[in-house]
Amino acid sequence: MKGETYEQFVEKFKPKKTTDDCYTPPLIYDGVADWVCTEYGINRDAFCRPFYPGGDYETFDYTGKIVVDNPPFSILSKILRFYIERNIKFFCLHLLSLYFQGRQNTVQQFRLV
Repeated sequence: MKGETYEQFVEKFKPKKTTDDCYTPPLIYDGVADWVCTEYGINRDAFCRPFYPGGDYETFDYTGKIVVDNPPFSILSKILRFYIERNIKFFCLHLLSLYFQGRQNTVQQFRLV
């Protein structure tokens, strides 16, 4: 782009940071994971966590896996739609208030716990 500095050009290619907090402390995650195992009779070896800095949930290999993770809130609707359309099993940790935003047509497909 004309008038663009080198720094501005390079900045476009850097990974974007988000204010999303998709980190779950190990003690909390372990408690939730244990509950999911007990409640649904699922082996924890089947769990996957596709949300991490630099990760790409859309190219992640979900074969034989169940997502038990805390997705970034800013794209939660997109993530849920992606999983539902591909029949990917998931148990996502997120705020209850986020559950109802933009999901009126898919509410019946979820179980709140």
